Amino acid sequence: MDELSKRRKWRRWLTLIDNEVHHLQEEHRLYTELREHLAGKTEWVSLVDNLYLVGVSLAIRRLADANPRHRTVSLTKLLREMEAHAECLSRRSVLQRTGAAQRAEVHRLFDSIAGEDALSVPASVIHRWMEDLDHLTAPFRAWVDHRVAHHDLSVDCSPPNRQQLEQVLRWLRDALEVLKLLLGRWRSSSVCRFPEGHG
Repeated sequence: MDELSKRRKWRRWLTLIDNEVHHLQEEHRLYTELREHLAGKTEWVSLVDNLYLVGVSLAIRRLADANPRHRTVSLTKLLREMEAHAECLSRRSVLQRTGAAQRAEVHRLFDSIAGEDALSVPASVIHRWMEDLDHLTAPFRAWVDHRVAHHDLSVDCSPPNRQQLEQVLRWLRDALEVLKLLLGRWRSSSVCRFPEGHG
């Protein structure tokens, strides 16, 4: 598959992933509003918390799916392909899809992602993103695999907490803005931050 075909495929995948993450962000907003509305109704809050946590954990688990036997689109698989073909994420390809008025801003953003004057995004940068995603989604994957999909008595596995959820949602939002820039789906009005790792 040539570079153009790879980038087309990645853009298709990114659209699907972006829709899922947008849906997660919207559901989180609605969940937060509903929880405030139900304040004082302990049983209802507990029910809403449990239902929301299962749904959001399943979605995050899907985004982090790395199993090559599953014929699925996931952010982990997209990043894995990008790491293997990092040369397709070149400054030239990003600039080709950019208007003249945005070029200075795109150069600055590309420098912050890939390194100053880098011709393409180094595979090591993409690998670091995969490590961050793996770390941030680990509590969700473990909980889904050992408590939601199965009740594994041999593993002590607590549900993810609110802080872990908000951290992974922020990381997903920021990472997708970077990927949109790299694949030509970025708008200059978007906030494009380098995704913060897990420290």
